[in-house]
Amino acid sequence: MSQDYQALCQDCLRAPVFSSELDQKKAHQGEILCQCGGDLCACSDCLHIIQELVAGKRGYVGSVTSPVAEWSAHGGASESCQKDSGQ
Repeated sequence: MSQDYQALCQDCLRAPVFSSELDQKKAHQGEILCQCGGDLCACSDCLHIIQELVAGKRGYVGSVTSPVAEWSAHGGASESCQKDSGQ
């Protein structure tokens, strides 16, 4: 099984998959941005939030300040969730 290297967008909650740990680190350091232009984070808290979202948890997840109704790694939070959080 291959290792998934992900980071969580701080704006849209997308969780892009990177091909290497180096690319994940670059994303975490701000050298790679999300397709929406948001900053990506790969700290242990954000990686845990990704795990919870992948497992199907919705509502208030981790430190996310608005409830998440719909989510996918590729699309992030649903458009309605982003509007609710002022984004």
